[in-house]
Amino acid sequence: MVRKFVPGVSNRWLVTHCLRWCFLLINTSFMGISVTSGQDWQAGFAKLDITPTEPIRLSGYATRSEPFTAVADPLAARAMVLQRTGQADSSITMLVSFDSIAVTAGMTSEVSSWAEETYQIPRSAIVLCSTHSHTAPHLHGGLNNLYREPLSDEQATATERYTDFVTSQIKQAVAQAMAARRPAKLSFALSSADFAIQRRVIRDGKWANFGETPEGSVDRHVRVLICKSPDEQVLGAAYMYACHCTTMGPEFNQVSGDWAGLSASRLEQIHASAVFLPVIGCGADANPTPRTGYDFAQQHAAAMVDSVE
Repeated sequence: MVRKFVPGVSNRWLVTHCLRWCFLLINTSFMGISVTSGQDWQAGFAKLDITPTEPIRLSGYATRSEPFTAVADPLAARAMVLQRTGQADSSITMLVSFDSIAVTAGMTSEVSSWAEETYQIPRSAIVLCSTHSHTAPHLHGGLNNLYREPLSDEQATATERYTDFVTSQIKQAVAQAMAARRPAKLSFALSSADFAIQRRVIRDGKWANFGETPEGSVDRHVRVLICKSPDEQVLGAAYMYACHCTTMGPEFNQVSGDWAGLSASRLEQIHASAVFLPVIGCGADANPTPRTGYDFAQQHAAAMVDSVE
């Protein structure tokens, strides 16, 4: 979700709307419940690798013109499905989070149509979100006006292949999550992380440039939806923070999930067999600080891990 920065205007309504979608459209009556019983829900999680294996241009910055030079950390597609049980309404809700610059319209259409046909999950109960990493590959059909130097024919073909691969992996992750459903207890938690900062510089009431505005509007809450087994084992979680994944600048031409992907991977190391889905909230106006550099991405990832833990 992108909006103009307006001094003095609260982000509260934006956060409310983003939560409605990013946390799986769970009805508002649930949001006031701290824990539900294992008989009320089933949850399934899955994670698949989407790291590119052939030369491809990274997205996020207009000045990039060459394929990536290395893989700093792997990329992943993560899926979570929730199903109400023991009630008349046993509908399934589905969240996918993947390390990418964006979700294209074509990917959304293909995955949602497939999920509805295969599992009867309605489009209104499906959320596809990217981590908006600026060190992830470009996707076919997304940000077509980004580059100063257009994709060559060879690069465009490689981008199409990669986009098809990611779409296929998302479907497989959803299928695995559906097969992995088991009784679950759900809870909702609120934490915080302090590395997001308002990135719009305003002069005389107008946007002047990118930078840092310490007194500017920013939401540093971390919202966490946790799924545990009846015996209190962590099955997985989704967590949302409103901040760009722009810790590295255009000079960093390596594949990385930035703080979002790095934090998810670290949480999965801490909680073996669990899957953690990072969700970027209404972060169009927020950059991580400090930046730029890979060490800073690791620093922000550690801060997010601490927050979620």
